[in-house]
Amino acid sequence: MTVQTADFSSEQRNGARHLLSRYLRWQAYHHAAAEWVVLLLFVSGLFLWERLPIGWPVFRWSLILHVAAGLIIFPLTTGVFWWTHRKLLVCSDNQFLRITGQILDWLLLICFITGFILAFWGATGNDLSHWVSDIHWLTGLLMGPLMLRHAWRYTVLKRFKFSSRQSALKGN
Repeated sequence: MTVQTADFSSEQRNGARHLLSRYLRWQAYHHAAAEWVVLLLFVSGLFLWERLPIGWPVFRWSLILHVAAGLIIFPLTTGVFWWTHRKLLVCSDNQFLRITGQILDWLLLICFITGFILAFWGATGNDLSHWVSDIHWLTGLLMGPLMLRHAWRYTVLKRFKFSSRQSALKGN
C-alpha cells in the first residue's frame, strides 16, 4: 500500500486564493443573508426579554434559536459580511455611513462578546451576569434600528414595504 500525497502547485494555490478573494469581495456587497440573521437575532432576542410575558415553550425555542444562530450562523454570514464590508468603511465618501459604520462595529463587537459570555457562562443571577445580560440586550436594541438606518437603501425589509404598497394600489 502506498501513501498518496496531494501536491498542490502554486497555480492551484493562487487559483484558490483568487477564488476566495473574489468571494470575499462579492460578499462585501451582498448583505441579505447577514441582514436576515441580524433580524432573526433581534426578534428572537426580544422574546428572551424577561419583562415580556412569554410562555416557557416560546421562550425555550427562542433561546435555542437565538444561541444557535448567534454562535453558528452569525459568524458565517454576518461575520464574513462585516469583515469584508470593513474595507468599504475606510473608502466611503459618505460621512454618515462612516460614522454609523464605526458605531455598528463597536455595537457588534460588544454584543457578540457579551452574547458569547452569556452562551458559555450563562445568566447565573448574580450582579455581573445581570450587567452582561443588560449590556447584551441594550447593544442589540441599539443595533437594530441603527443598522436599518445605516443600510436603508439596500435593506431586505424594503421588499415587503414595496409588495404591500403594490397590493394596496391594486385593491387587494
